[in-house]
Amino acid sequence: MTLDVGLESLDKRTGPLDQKLVVSLEAGELGFLIDVVQKIYLFTGTVLDLYEDARLQGPQLLLFERLINEALIDAESNPISWNQFTGFLFQPGNRKEQTLIFRDEVITKLNSLIFLTRQAHESNRSLFFFGD
Repeated sequence: MTLDVGLESLDKRTGPLDQKLVVSLEAGELGFLIDVVQKIYLFTGTVLDLYEDARLQGPQLLLFERLINEALIDAESNPISWNQFTGFLFQPGNRKEQTLIFRDEVITKLNSLIFLTRQAHESNRSLFFFGD
């Protein structure tokens, strides 16, 4: 499952997401960004998750960019790869789920999110989060 992030489409006939540049966040990458997701909800009331669509716009974009920059600093200090907690599996055996993620891939996606956020802000468009 992925959460696709991009600019909101100007042409609604082609769908809600402008397909020119999309960043696809996998479960492990979202696990890494859990602090960003929680702070966005705390300060804006917007839920960013795998299951629902969401939009950030205006001042929310500045907050998102700041939080992604903080996550970028964190990612740069991580090892080449690590197991990222993604949730709990309650049946069978009740265990923690983890996914192997790679620092360079995380850094690339975070930089792409920063670029998209700036594009959204400069063009007065929403940053669109397309859940499955």
